Amino acid sequence: MKWSKEADQHRVEVLQTVVGEAIQHMEGEWCIPSAVQDKIRGAVGERARRGSFTPCIGLLHTDKEDGSVSIDFVEFSPSRLTRLGQDPSQRILLCYPHLSPVVYTGVLDYGMRNFFTVFRLALPQVAQLHLYGVSPAGDVFSHCDLGEGRVVDPSEAQGTGWVNQREPRVIPLLVEVEQKMRQNLLLLQWQRPELQLGELAACRALLLGAGSLGCQVASHLLMYGVRALTLVDCGRVDYNNLARQVLFTSEDAAQRRPKVEAAADGLRRVIPAVEVQTEEMRLPIPGDAAEDHDTITASIEKLIELVESHDVVFLLLDSYAGRWLPTLVAHAHGKPVINIALGFEEYLVMRHPLEEQQQEGVPCYFCNKVSLLRDNSRSATLDLQCTVTRPAVAGIAAALGVELLATAYQHPQQFRAPDDAETCLGRLYGMKRGTIRSGLEASALRERRNPYCVACSAAMTDAYRYEGGVDFLTQCIVNPLLPSQLMEEYRSVREGTERKENDSIQSFSSFSDA
Repeated sequence: MKWSKEADQHRVEVLQTVVGEAIQHMEGEWCIPSAVQDKIRGAVGERARRGSFTPCIGLLHTDKEDGSVSIDFVEFSPSRLTRLGQDPSQRILLCYPHLSPVVYTGVLDYGMRNFFTVFRLALPQVAQLHLYGVSPAGDVFSHCDLGEGRVVDPSEAQGTGWVNQREPRVIPLLVEVEQKMRQNLLLLQWQRPELQLGELAACRALLLGAGSLGCQVASHLLMYGVRALTLVDCGRVDYNNLARQVLFTSEDAAQRRPKVEAAADGLRRVIPAVEVQTEEMRLPIPGDAAEDHDTITASIEKLIELVESHDVVFLLLDSYAGRWLPTLVAHAHGKPVINIALGFEEYLVMRHPLEEQQQEGVPCYFCNKVSLLRDNSRSATLDLQCTVTRPAVAGIAAALGVELLATAYQHPQQFRAPDDAETCLGRLYGMKRGTIRSGLEASALRERRNPYCVACSAAMTDAYRYEGGVDFLTQCIVNPLLPSQLMEEYRSVREGTERKENDSIQSFSSFSDA
């Protein structure tokens, strides 16, 4: 059997005729009592939770004395359908888990097409049926009138989605891979019906760093259905990366491939449909004198372009000073940042504040820092050139960072939500520190924003926006003391202004008293 678009369209039309009102009128009057509906919902839902997404048959029984309705379930098979259909007193309910493609698009997937074909061939004499579709988005009850004498010719009704090859095996022509891979998300919605995954799956994530944290974060984002990722890193795969950075292979290390390309291929091996963009570039670091002025400016412009085109930024860099530029750029452009930092046994996971949030909102990574540090990694020993951490720390921190993203998307204000806001996935914290030294301890911390922060303060944002733009950022990279000097000047001016205002108020009070 060779598949063709015309033949498949014919089968679709035949099967849509069989389904009839189930597609066109999903909502209709249902004659089964609500108690029985609850029993149906519970039984089919339990099958789905166990991972059984196969159809089943519900047999409806009406008590002749009191008129009560009960239901029993049996496994679906053509032979069982044929036997059951011989009893005219029985009412058959077809239960098909996961009906969401029909609900949202009105189009039958291949599984449902074959399911109805088998049913129609097994029971050609049935003129009516009840359909119960189960999906996390909602349950669908429908009554289908098949009509008298409408019998599908067995020679016309063929299975769809499969094609015979020359070798003696049948392979799927079009298997809904993406739908299968999202089954775990559907099961999550069974446990949390209010869980909203649409916006989360549609978000575009920018990952700055493709090392241990970058590989782990990217993998966890796939678990939540995120399919648009951009990886930024300048490193190349080495053999000492393989045990810690899970997306790389020994072939990548042998060829010294760029980390971003190797990580992108690793993600595509897991989810072929993932859309991964890569940028092999080195982010400018304050005090970095290795690059010339034009190279620094070009890198800053590229970073700004990347930040503007994404919905969330993950800061996953080894260097503390290297996090400053993305923090300031993302804050100035109103993009949320999830910052993950590692120690030997400790980790930090936090979300940076958005500009319009009040000063008592969540702080950024630099709010408790006095000044920027120069990039000393080039002259450092080997153990200080990369993050030396116990193996479990990166995985825990990466998972918490992605969970923080998922939790933020459950709140109506998302990243603008206040600290400790409640969602269906738990409390939305601003900062969490943890350690694995003594029993996986973790605590959510509350700190205030620093109005004189060298990264997220209004003075720094205004200096970038209105005074120097990219040139201002380039000057800060060349001279890492510039942001601290600017904050000192801003503090002095502000304190002087406040002092004069207080003196004026006191003078006015004295005059009023006289």
